[in-house]
Amino acid sequence: LYFIPLSIIVVAYTRIIVEISRKSRDTQHDYTREERYHGRLQLRRSNMSNIERARTRTLRMTFIIVMAFVWCWTPYALATLWNYIDPETFYSMNKHVQDILFIIAVSNSVVNPIIYGRYSI
Repeated sequence: LYFIPLSIIVVAYTRIIVEISRKSRDTQHDYTREERYHGRLQLRRSNMSNIERARTRTLRMTFIIVMAFVWCWTPYALATLWNYIDPETFYSMNKHVQDILFIIAVSNSVVNPIIYGRYSI
């Protein structure tokens, strides 16, 4: 319910960041490599700033996506654990508080598109 999705999110975004970093290194290597074409010196016209900007934006977005998941799902996961350990005291809790914890958890589905939209502009 909590740790498996969190692990999947962290692994997926880590792989994305590693791939962007690898592409950044490859492009930087190509950018600094001189090529000769018909006796003239040519440099590859790769734009390093775009790749660096994409890497920075992806890193920020990854951190915010993971934090949004933790922020939204942690209260519900703790309430579920509490229900598992001591159901009697859990059910003595106000029903509205239980509903709010559930609403916060599912609000992660609303928050993610907002985050993606913010970083795609």
